[in-house]
Amino acid sequence: MVRNDERTNQRNKEGSMTTDIITRASESRKKQIAFSYLGGKYYHLDWLLPLLECVNAYSFVDLFAGSFAVTLNIRPHRIMTANDINGEVVNFFMVLRDQPDELVHLLQLTPYSREEYKNARIDLSLPDIERARRFFVRAMQSKFSMGAQNHNKGWATITRDSRANLSEYISKNLNKVKNLKMLVQSLKLIQIENRDFRNVIKNYASPNTLIYADPPYPHESRTNDKDYAFEMSNEDHCELSAELHNTDAFVAVSGYDCELMNSLYGDWFLHKAPVSKRNISKSDRQECLWTNYNPKTVNRLTLF
Repeated sequence: MVRNDERTNQRNKEGSMTTDIITRASESRKKQIAFSYLGGKYYHLDWLLPLLECVNAYSFVDLFAGSFAVTLNIRPHRIMTANDINGEVVNFFMVLRDQPDELVHLLQLTPYSREEYKNARIDLSLPDIERARRFFVRAMQSKFSMGAQNHNKGWATITRDSRANLSEYISKNLNKVKNLKMLVQSLKLIQIENRDFRNVIKNYASPNTLIYADPPYPHESRTNDKDYAFEMSNEDHCELSAELHNTDAFVAVSGYDCELMNSLYGDWFLHKAPVSKRNISKSDRQECLWTNYNPKTVNRLTLF
């Protein structure tokens, strides 16, 4: 449903975010990220966060948290919850939160190597810290970060481009490892869940909650329907939409502009990002956000 306090001016839901709101919320803040991840919103944060932060809700739920790019960079809420169905993602962040020194030390000793990458397979029988180390290797040493997903495109190597007199890929890997400890304090403030989205919505939705959903995008909007370790069918998307429409929380949903998403969220406010080629196919893609509230007029609750 559209929030009751947003029923007026609903006809204005189509279109881009106004400049004043973008400017208000796009303060100069150093962005935090743990690793590269398929579908991650790191490069869209300047556009996305103002559309979320205009809602001063008591609680924030990142329903498909992935790399935690949104959770780690959105302004803090009293209750912060990040959920992801991928247990390897969740294990990595829990180990980083609880054993940061040990994990960073192991990653500093891990070479950027094709053999290291080949050996970094998922093995649930291993200690959590080794699973976390292997996950980081799969995420940071694979082409398009696909090693952390289903559709593995192989080890990422480069022959020409360099950064800081290093291979670009090695430079990125080293910088990510170096910055991991900076995330620990933020992680200590976040409830980390590893559950199906249906259960999370049921447990956390309330009128003072902002739910952000960034599910695997519908297959019709992508070039491959087996990219993610945990894909979503059209039926799953329909069920997600039904659950989100039935909640009284503030809700924002990311996706590409496609027939299915427009049919599921056509009654909500639509916001379109600038066209980007930051995707695997390097083709034009337009990120969209559907909200059940109007960011220009949304009631601003008292957070503290």
